[in-house]
Amino acid sequence: MILTERKVPFELMYIRAFSRRVEMDLKGRRMLSVLESGYEGEQQYDKILEAAGHEGLIVFRDIYVKAGDAVAQFDSIIIDGNSVTVNEIKNYSGFYSYVDGQWFSGKFEVTEDAISQLKLAMGKLKKIRYDAKMNFDVRGKIIFPNLDLQFDCDDERARSMVVMRNQLKEYLESFRSGGISEQSKEIARVIYRKIIENPYFDKTADITVLRCGLYCISCGSFDLDIQKYYAYCMQCKCRESKESHIIRGLSDFKALFRHDKMTRQKLQVLLGDQVSERMLQRMLKKYCETFSTGVSIYYKFKYYDYDDAVNKEPRNSKYHLGLKLFK
Repeated sequence: MILTERKVPFELMYIRAFSRRVEMDLKGRRMLSVLESGYEGEQQYDKILEAAGHEGLIVFRDIYVKAGDAVAQFDSIIIDGNSVTVNEIKNYSGFYSYVDGQWFSGKFEVTEDAISQLKLAMGKLKKIRYDAKMNFDVRGKIIFPNLDLQFDCDDERARSMVVMRNQLKEYLESFRSGGISEQSKEIARVIYRKIIENPYFDKTADITVLRCGLYCISCGSFDLDIQKYYAYCMQCKCRESKESHIIRGLSDFKALFRHDKMTRQKLQVLLGDQVSERMLQRMLKKYCETFSTGVSIYYKFKYYDYDDAVNKEPRNSKYHLGLKLFK
């Protein structure tokens, strides 16, 4: 039983949207690459878990949990009977080693310590266990889901905490149990009540530094020929509906201006005033909730992101959402 579905991390949503509208520096490009790689590794793990089966288990994915005054982030928590297992997922590739208590990528020391992170996360669960006056085992593994990783370790105890990609399916299958017990449910309820939103990411973009307007989802170009129902990319020759562009604008606004109230005027600025007021109003009504302060109206995107909206909306619109080449 999956209790929390994995979604694109909000920090990744932000930097994706930001990178499309700003020329990123080296630090920003590296951060985007790290976040994309991490999310890709988590998706690989999820696919293998689905294939292995999770009947009889309770699974939390990508959650932030408050234990006392501290907060811990968990990639995956598996509750199996009286056992709670933390899986810390690291999508490393290339050659990594763990020597004399230190991590290395090739010949370079790595400041991130996966073992310390795992122990910290396990410690937070033990704190929850103590506060709730419960009795359950807390275990943990570091998961390396990337087939391109070579890992060398001189510490047998540390090596026993690691699951490589070629071991992952067998490891996840080992959790199969006879069913979800009442004790498992109670443990899950205690953890669930401790879940909070990500408290570490709170960025908001400055609209004055962003390039506003519609852009091609295929190549990122802003060089578009905008017609009544479609926009045609003059660089890669893709055609995309204006409705699709507006949905992406709604998703980008949510990611870039997390705490701002979205008004039609603010959204129109982000879209570069390239959509008619009539069409924009129709799309706001379709994809957003409407709120009134008495003196003004603002909107809230009904979906988590662009993909969520496209997947859940019926596809019978005359402004078909797909992409086509018009070479």
